[in-house]
Amino acid sequence: MYLRLWRTLKAGFVSVAEWWETIKSRIRDLCIVYGVRRAREKRKVLKELQSRCLSGDNEVVARILAEEREGAFIRSRERFLEDGETPGYFYLKERARAQAKFIKQVRDSNGCIVKGTGVINVFHEFYSHLYSADNSVDRESQSSLLNSIACSVSADQLKDLEKPIELSEIKLALSAMAKNKSPGIDGLPAEFYLEFLDLLGEDLLCLYNDVFCRKLLSVSQRISVVTLLPKKGDALDPANRRPISLLTADYKVIAKILQLRLSRVMSSIVSIFQTCSVPGRSIHQNLSILRDIADMVKFWGNACAFISLDQHKAFDKILYTDIRSKVLVNGQLSDDVTIQRGVRQGCPLSPALYVLFIEPLAQYILQCNNIRGFHIPGSGGRVIKLLQYADDARVLPHHRVTL
Repeated sequence: MYLRLWRTLKAGFVSVAEWWETIKSRIRDLCIVYGVRRAREKRKVLKELQSRCLSGDNEVVARILAEEREGAFIRSRERFLEDGETPGYFYLKERARAQAKFIKQVRDSNGCIVKGTGVINVFHEFYSHLYSADNSVDRESQSSLLNSIACSVSADQLKDLEKPIELSEIKLALSAMAKNKSPGIDGLPAEFYLEFLDLLGEDLLCLYNDVFCRKLLSVSQRISVVTLLPKKGDALDPANRRPISLLTADYKVIAKILQLRLSRVMSSIVSIFQTCSVPGRSIHQNLSILRDIADMVKFWGNACAFISLDQHKAFDKILYTDIRSKVLVNGQLSDDVTIQRGVRQGCPLSPALYVLFIEPLAQYILQCNNIRGFHIPGSGGRVIKLLQYADDARVLPHHRVTL
C-alpha cells in the first residue's frame, strides 16, 4: 500500500532517480523502525522464556540465540561458523575488529600529530589531495598511445552494450553479488533487493533505464563511504591504511550488469596477452609462457630480459567526474571528498575499466618495431613481447639491440 502510494507520486519528480532517492530514504527509515521493534520484542521474549525456564519453550530460545549468533558472526567478519561457538565469542571478535580500526592519532601534512576530532579532518585532506586530478598529462604522448588502438567493437556488439536494461539482467546481477557485505551510504544491502525483487523489480528496471537515458546516476549511487583498514608499518601515516569503498547495492547492480555486458566483447578489443577480466583467459597462461621462454633461452643461450613495469598507484590513474566519497573515521563520516581519479575497490566494473585504460600502452608496445620479442615454436608465428595481468606487466625483449 505504501509503495503503491509513492508510485503515484513519481510523475511529480524531476527524474526517476530523484524519486528513487526519496523512496529509498523512506524504506530505510521503515527498516530501522522495524528492526528496532523486532529486536526489542526478541529480547522481551527471550527474557521471559529464560526466567520461566519452561522446557517446552527451549526451541524458541535456541532459535533466538542462533539468530543472535549468526548476526554477531557476520559483523565479526570471521570466515567459518562452527557448532558450539557462542555469540559471546563473536562479540569479542567484533569488538577487537572495531578496536583495531579505531584511530587515536595521525600525522598531518605538516608532520604534526593530530588527535581527537581533528583526525577525521586529516584524512579528509589526505584523500582530497590523493584523488584530485593530475593535470600533468602529456597530450602528445597520449595521442600516440591512443592512435595505437587498432581494434573496436562491431556495430552488433555496440548495440548489445547500449541496449535497454532487462529485468533478467537485474536478477542475474543480484544473484552474482557477494552476500553479508557492508552496505553503502543508504544502508540497504544486496540481500534486501533479493528479498523484495518481486516487489521492486519493475521500479529498479525503470530506474536503471532512466539512468541510462540521462547518463547520470542518482545522488547516493555517486557517493561511496571509504572505510580504512590498517596495514603494517607506520600507524600514524594516513597513507598506511587501505581504503575500501562501500558502494550502494543498487549501484553495484548496474555496475555488474555493465561488467557482464563488457565481458562479452573484451576478448575482441583487448590483446591476447592481457589475461585479467577477459573470460576464458587465466594468469596461469602468462606463467606458463614465462616458464617456456626461460627454458628456451637457457637451451639456446640467447640474450633476454624480463622487464617488470611498475606503475605507481596504477588504479588511481583513471580520471573521473561527478563522483564523491565520504571517509568513515571512528564511526563518523567526513565532508564530501571529490573523486577525480581512481577506480574504486569493490566496484564490479573496476578491473575491466583498468584493463581498457591500460590497453593503449599495451598496443603501443606490441606495435613498436624497436622491441623484438620471442618467437615461440608451435605458436603459429606469434611474437611474445608483453605479458599482462591487470597492472602486472612484463616486457620481454629478445634481441641485443632491444636490450
